[in-house]
Amino acid sequence: MDLVGTQVTVPGSRGHGILRYYGPIDGKAGVFGGIELIGPLATSRGKNSGNVDGVQYFDVKIPQTGLFIPWERLRSSNPQLDNDTSGRISRQSSGNGRQLHIPKRSTQSTPEKNRDSRQEALFYKQQYETLKEETEKKSAILTELQRTVAELEPLLEEYERDLQERDKKLAKQRAEFERARENWRESMDLMSSTQQETELFYEEKLKELEGGANIEALKKLHEKEIDELQRKLEASQSRVETLEKQLEAEKNKNDRKALDDISTKMAHTSLNNNQLPIYEPKKQTDPSTGRDNWCGLCEQDGHVASECPYENDAF
Repeated sequence: MDLVGTQVTVPGSRGHGILRYYGPIDGKAGVFGGIELIGPLATSRGKNSGNVDGVQYFDVKIPQTGLFIPWERLRSSNPQLDNDTSGRISRQSSGNGRQLHIPKRSTQSTPEKNRDSRQEALFYKQQYETLKEETEKKSAILTELQRTVAELEPLLEEYERDLQERDKKLAKQRAEFERARENWRESMDLMSSTQQETELFYEEKLKELEGGANIEALKKLHEKEIDELQRKLEASQSRVETLEKQLEAEKNKNDRKALDDISTKMAHTSLNNNQLPIYEPKKQTDPSTGRDNWCGLCEQDGHVASECPYENDAF
């Protein structure tokens, strides 16, 4: 069976080539297959023009597109090659005591050239069909991605509006907290001033009543007044800490709600197109609307957040 002119797969790649020669090579041990590479592989894997050490074993149409590969390795990647070929080569080179003739230049008849041309045309046609199929798949994927982007854009705009609204509410709460803290500072200054005035007043009274019978009662009254002022001071400090915790809790609650809303809406967009989406109002309802006293901590009316009896449970 004459294998010259057969299209073969190049081991270690997806490329192909045309078998132009098989047999021994001067100075090399074993049997080799000479391949003329075709397609993109010719520029990346081509090693010679069908010659080794000045001996021409086959011709190529384009220089530096030839490649010699050990026959067994080439045959392992091309089951269609005749298994008897290697045995015939070894028997001819060793059994008869003669070395296989190595042609100086290979020649091809017109039918062989026509067959090579048809094989190359078939190969390029297969490559074209493969590339065309890949292009169509990529185009379909791109169209699907564009459709998905078009569906997500309105949702992203709505998310941005929701985030802006939450930022406004957070800024309002922060401003209220700043006002409350300023009022606390003013109250602290007033109580401190009052305490100093009270101390001066009682010191004067003590001096006036020094040595009198009422001095002990006056001292007790003075100590009681100081203790009362101290309790008010500690209560004010505790109230400020409570306001700070309330603001932080409200901020965390808003952040978690924003993330939950985004996750929920993203999950809705991935539902099957045949299913109806879950209704979600464009504008959220404020539970405190129309109520004079509403607590954001326990979500009950009758008192405000600063007077919530369940604030310990909320934190």
